[in-house]
This record gives sequence, C-alpha cells and structure tokens, in this order.
Amino acid sequence: MLRGAALASRRIRLSLSQPLAELWRSIGYCGTPPKDQSRRFVVVAITLTLAVWIVLPLLVTLSLA
Repeated sequence: MLRGAALASRRIRLSLSQPLAELWRSIGYCGTPPKDQSRRFVVVAITLTLAVWIVLPLLVTLSLA
C-alpha cells in the first residue's frame, strides 16, 4: 500500500507539475492548483490498519471476558 502510494505520488508530480503550473499561469489567478492526495491516503490507510490491529482484538477480548 505504501509503495503504491509513493509511486503514484512520484508519477503525479513528474507528469503533472509543469503542465498544471502552465495551465494556471495561462488561465490567470483562479486559486491554488489541486494538490496530490496520496499522502493523505497513506495516513488514513495506516490509521485504519492500526485501528483494526489494536481496537478490534481489544473489543473481542472485552466482549469475551
């Protein structure tokens, strides 16, 4: 999951950074260009994975006790 997100982030930066900057320059100021969301995806994925590894066994243990 992390390797895929890192690869996607790298490819997005390489392929879209210059064309997107040029598009924003030609259109004029219309806000900031969209950002790459792969880091947010990684943070959410790690958080959910840790929650399943820690919280779920804890809930099962408490329900059986």
